[in-house]
Amino acid sequence: MRVNHNTAAINSLRHLSSTTKDTQRNLERLSSGLKINSAADSPAELMISEQMRTQISGLNQAVKNSETSISMVQTAEGVLSEFSSMLISMRQLALHAANDGAADEKMLQADQLEVEELLSTMDRIAVSTQFGTKVLFDGSNAVDGVAVGDGLTFYSASPVTQQAPTKQGYSVDIEQVAARAEVNAGRRISLEEIEKGASFVLKENNRVMEMDTNEERNLKKNIQQLLGNFRRSPETFSRENTEARLADLIGRSLQKKADESGLAVIIGINENGMLKVKHEH
Repeated sequence: MRVNHNTAAINSLRHLSSTTKDTQRNLERLSSGLKINSAADSPAELMISEQMRTQISGLNQAVKNSETSISMVQTAEGVLSEFSSMLISMRQLALHAANDGAADEKMLQADQLEVEELLSTMDRIAVSTQFGTKVLFDGSNAVDGVAVGDGLTFYSASPVTQQAPTKQGYSVDIEQVAARAEVNAGRRISLEEIEKGASFVLKENNRVMEMDTNEERNLKKNIQQLLGNFRRSPETFSRENTEARLADLIGRSLQKKADESGLAVIIGINENGMLKVKHEH
């Protein structure tokens, strides 16, 4: 038996296969524009490349966030510019009205109406100015607080007060953080009011929570049970104790409803047995 072979042809085929493989890799790089397209090209360089791509992606997003913030500030700047123009107009009207020699009652009334219209326009702009769905000038972005008691150190000034000893002036030391805003009910809820049904509305920024005792099935059932105990045995279940238990029950239900509505408030009962609402922060 004789085996036919061609050494030169086999060698040419090997070189052709190698050239074809290199050509395919080069075409892939040309098509993608990347030197490294898979781990087979260079595992170490691919790892470095992926880390750099992650950093580049984060930087690109940071740039986009900055551009969005700039757009929001530009929107606010336009509104503030309009407010400034309105304030200048109101100042001019005030100076015009101060001219007692030439202004009569009708002119003063016209100036007053124009000032009121400008104020109304400013209120309307403040409520309606939005960036996306975020209202910019309705006060929802403000942070209010007050320091009470011994948390403040006061410095007074008088006509004979000497100049501050340093360029920075006098310092004011706040030794206690501001207290959280708190609202207390003006009176306790009576049994008769609860029996008829009570409605509660809480609003925080743009979030609103509403609760009606007659529409909450479990709450209404528990209220009827407490009222039934009071009617059957007022000696055992006194009015004061029943009202306190009802207030606690309503307070817990309001807290649950507020949490579901996304309100950052704490609802409870104060030392006088009345509802109180406090901001979480």
